[in-house]
Amino acid sequence: MKKEWRLPISLAAITLLGHIIYFITKGNFEFLGYCTVIIILFAIIIKTDKVYNYPIASVWLISIWVVIHSLGGSVYIAGTRAFDIVLINILGDPFFILKYDQFAHTFAFFTITIFCYYVLKKYIKKGKALFITTVLMATGIGATYEIIEFAMVIFFDAGEAVGGYYNTVLDLVFNFTGSILSVIFSRKVLDKK
Repeated sequence: MKKEWRLPISLAAITLLGHIIYFITKGNFEFLGYCTVIIILFAIIIKTDKVYNYPIASVWLISIWVVIHSLGGSVYIAGTRAFDIVLINILGDPFFILKYDQFAHTFAFFTITIFCYYVLKKYIKKGKALFITTVLMATGIGATYEIIEFAMVIFFDAGEAVGGYYNTVLDLVFNFTGSILSVIFSRKVLDKK
């Protein structure tokens, strides 16, 4: 692991460890499952960096996302879980846009798309093909994440599940939005460095 990665990885590791302990004490196996997925994701990123040379910004962003995601499932404000809090009331019932959960999904897939971009740009020339393929790859990862979320709810009979039909589709929409913004950011900002 690169030396400059130690601080953001440490931030993520401390956050995950604290939340794993918290979720064990609460018997929240749904979020323990998410923590496991995050650990696997970090292992993949660390292992594949030798080939794809991810930028330090992406490692900071994914570590910040770990904090955002962990707090979303563990912090309650006035009895409402952070994931369910409406941050800005842009669109009400039944969509409740913009919730903390939707912000978290946009941020997550903004970040994950940077990793996808760096993987694909090794094989695809810059341009529309790279843009489209990166968004599709990240969207596929987003769909896989929703399947994992669905499985967590079923297998662990989560009473406070993050799921629901509108929620699932809106998660996909916000994942997609984050991916598009990320490819633009990667091309306009990260590629210029």
